[in-house]
Amino acid sequence: MKRAPHEPKINQVRPGPFGAQRVVVGLALLGMGCNIVQGYKDAGDSLFPEQSTHLASPGLRLVKGHYRELGVMTGAELYLYARAADDQTNQLFSMRYADPHPCELEGVARFSATRDASRNAPLLAYFHDDVRVGTLHFADAACKTYPLTLDDARLPVGETDKGVVVWAGSDLWLVTPETGAQERLAGGVTDVTSRVFGQRFAVQADGRLTLFDSTWKPQGTFGDEVSSVLRAEHSLFYVDSAGAHRIAANHTDATRLEDQVVASDACLLGSQGGAWVTLRSPCADGPVLAVNESTGRSFTLPFDADPRQLKLVPALKSRGVDPLVDPFWFFYLRSDADESSKNTLFVRTPAGIEHALGAHSTLQQLRLVESTSETHGYALVDVDGETGRYVWWNAAGETRVLAERAMWRPRRLIVDFDGSLGKVAVASGDRLQVLAERVPWQAFEYQDSTQQWTVLFHDLDGVNGRLSAFYDGIDGLQSTPLDKPFVAPELSEVASSVVVLGTASLSDVLSGVSYLTHFDPETRTGRLEYRNLELRFTAHVNSGVSDYVVSRDEVLYTIPYGDDAGIWLVPGK
Repeated sequence: MKRAPHEPKINQVRPGPFGAQRVVVGLALLGMGCNIVQGYKDAGDSLFPEQSTHLASPGLRLVKGHYRELGVMTGAELYLYARAADDQTNQLFSMRYADPHPCELEGVARFSATRDASRNAPLLAYFHDDVRVGTLHFADAACKTYPLTLDDARLPVGETDKGVVVWAGSDLWLVTPETGAQERLAGGVTDVTSRVFGQRFAVQADGRLTLFDSTWKPQGTFGDEVSSVLRAEHSLFYVDSAGAHRIAANHTDATRLEDQVVASDACLLGSQGGAWVTLRSPCADGPVLAVNESTGRSFTLPFDADPRQLKLVPALKSRGVDPLVDPFWFFYLRSDADESSKNTLFVRTPAGIEHALGAHSTLQQLRLVESTSETHGYALVDVDGETGRYVWWNAAGETRVLAERAMWRPRRLIVDFDGSLGKVAVASGDRLQVLAERVPWQAFEYQDSTQQWTVLFHDLDGVNGRLSAFYDGIDGLQSTPLDKPFVAPELSEVASSVVVLGTASLSDVLSGVSYLTHFDPETRTGRLEYRNLELRFTAHVNSGVSDYVVSRDEVLYTIPYGDDAGIWLVPGK
């Protein structure tokens, strides 16, 4: 993957199918986003802290050299990887954390690494170019390359203690690059679903569905002409020529899988929240069924809706077992022939009264607030592209517009979105308060695990922004009682000139945040600082930093240029 030397970017773990293994923040790969861990641990008593109160900066230089794009790989031993500061050839350096003597791998662009603890050196699967499908190569973190290659392949979808599972062409292979061994697991593959009720995998191939355990041993093949698959928490649903099925592990023997036909002639599998799976049966103009995913019991609902856009919420103090007997709230989309009524959002109360909240809607950003005295909620209507109108509604079906251009994608409420930035807002009752403006919706909120402090990144000018803290959190604000004043909290500045997506939680080190400030676009480096929120002090780690990794009770960072060039370790104390 070639990169312009002066293009500001943000580094993150390439979260391949093996999963992200740490937090990496820096200036190397801006367009790929930033996987920022939310939450800190309490610093504890300041005299006898259970956790670090500061970083022993500037720390220890582990290895000299001009590196950036720092990352961590785990196996029986911990390995670091990095790129040369201005390299354009996709060269990758790897080194043992305990004895950092870098070795070199050539032509490693997009890659992923195993994390099985039985491997001394993690196994890398990689492409020479920044592609998602191509010729896959293999090496280990000790820079030993292997002759085995797979054409028309993706990055591995799983691993065992001996090999990795690769989807190449229409075949699924268990390969051991060290020996060159290849075992064909399935042919005619069209889809692979991971995390199936635990650590299983579901492979859709040649019109059938085969389930594998965590070691990739087959546990059974199901269905005929399988058309759709839906993963739930305790089970797996699929539709084939015989109807809708539910696969679950036997209650007394988890290695045995049971296939239950839920409904014949079914289609349109859907789930919102995972506890209930909805479908239509018969497929042509049949009623909508709701299936309890953990028990397999099905119920025919007394109204029509799009099963793929239907959410069941047990009412306050409801058993939540039988939606025909127990009080439930239902939220669903329904369309008529008229374009103006397309995707109209309805709420059906526990009393069975249906209210239309607005057309061109989505179930994203839908929220129900129920109490013994009154019930209200929030929804997005008039959605066009990324945004819609954010409305308050109550149990009588009354609505009130609270904000315009509200985004449907983020977990938090972002309003007045201009295509790149917006305002983070919070609602309580029919009241709305803006907390901060010009926030990047991908990453702007950092909160400690005690929920005592929240840090917001805002006022972004394109590259730099500000960090500000306030006591409590957004969840607490939106829980403000209706009879209490609802005002935006006062923000206390933590830092200014902080590079976008350059902030991370220091959860595993201390109660606070780390960040890169004073960004230099020529060198793509900045000043690494941190703020202890509990003790309320700011400290400087080092300057000229391009990337950093928050790992366990320490921080690793790179300085690509100057006398201090190298990879540094700074522990918490």
